[in-house]
Amino acid sequence: MKKDKGHRGASVDNTKPLAAKVEKIELNEKHIPLRLVLFIVVILIGITAFGIFFSSLLNADPGWMVIEEANTNYPSIGQDFILNYYVPKTNPTAAKKKIVSVYSDIVEKALILFDELNEYEGFNNVYYINHHVNEEIEVDPVLYNAFKKINDANSKTIYLGPIYSQYRNIMSSENNNSAKEFDPKYNDEMKTYFSEIISFVNNSDISISLLENNTIKLNINDNYLEYATQNGIDLFIDFWTLKNAFACDYMANTLFENGITGFILSSNDGYNYSVGCDEELGLEIWTKDGKAKNLVGRLSFSGTNAFVTFTSSPLEINTDKYYIYYENDDASKAILDITSRYVSTVDGIAREATKTYYGYSKDAVVGCADIAMGILDVFISDNIDTSKVEALKNSGIYSLYLDASGNVVSNLPDTVTFTKASLIYGE
Repeated sequence: MKKDKGHRGASVDNTKPLAAKVEKIELNEKHIPLRLVLFIVVILIGITAFGIFFSSLLNADPGWMVIEEANTNYPSIGQDFILNYYVPKTNPTAAKKKIVSVYSDIVEKALILFDELNEYEGFNNVYYINHHVNEEIEVDPVLYNAFKKINDANSKTIYLGPIYSQYRNIMSSENNNSAKEFDPKYNDEMKTYFSEIISFVNNSDISISLLENNTIKLNINDNYLEYATQNGIDLFIDFWTLKNAFACDYMANTLFENGITGFILSSNDGYNYSVGCDEELGLEIWTKDGKAKNLVGRLSFSGTNAFVTFTSSPLEINTDKYYIYYENDDASKAILDITSRYVSTVDGIAREATKTYYGYSKDAVVGCADIAMGILDVFISDNIDTSKVEALKNSGIYSLYLDASGNVVSNLPDTVTFTKASLIYGE
């Protein structure tokens, strides 16, 4: 079977926003300041996308509203994110204008820097790096710092680019037989191919060097380059599931550096950052059993926080990040299997140790990228390693997950309140 080149197999529709229209609900202003509980529900864009009940797209009246970026030169990463902002009472129109301006710039920049599939004139992004192997390249500090975090964590995740290309083929497949051509669970030839790629990675045949003045170098030795030529590979590094984690951190920090607080930024693949939210907020955590979506419980918190949720099954409309094998390719029939984006660096096969895993950092001591790299090591496994969970806690990353019996296991701090679904429903 002929393997696709590293840059092929992606299926991206940049014409449709993932977030549904948010209707305005009038607020009685005198009720806003006193620990108003905002229940953040998973109804808009996937795993933990936020739908604040009283958002508005129509004006700059004080209160919560969804901020959308202005028209940019490129289809932006903003389609993966939703930004909820509490418009202040003082100069609300000016405040909204400022955040729209800043947000428009940063979503475009985030798209460009971490894009592995497209080239942009004047930008040395991930695509550019992949096509300038063994060259010293000056990159934007945002990208340089992302590579530094990867190296500091000794993570191999970004080096599975050729494998992720095949997972794009899986996710964009129109039927089960097509998906199985690329899925190592069903295709031994693909499994062998993945094993060969991982062998190069484990032998340090590929690496990123961090040089002075924001300069990096993608090092690939002759053996791997020869193999790449034989197999049509031209995509070596790919941030994959970490892309929106780094983007979320960059955008949240930049908004804060521009004096903007009182916002919640969340992606459709589980990355969330709240900054300066004085009111108590509520995050609902869901899981899936087959086609049934079940509420696990609700977390309540306030202030500044970074939090990440991974699930083994797609929730709502983020199904483009999974492939669901339906019986007879019929979505009305039983689910036979699900292939996710959570790919093991051990063998290239997607797996999850639990249905739902939630990682949290109070005061955003560590950001979404650090949380993600930490909990991916626990989540992408056959079983939860509790010693690793404890080690994460010692590094400032708290966890909540479901054990093998479906019970909630949590080491969250007292600053976060977890309420079980049974109590929410009054059972």
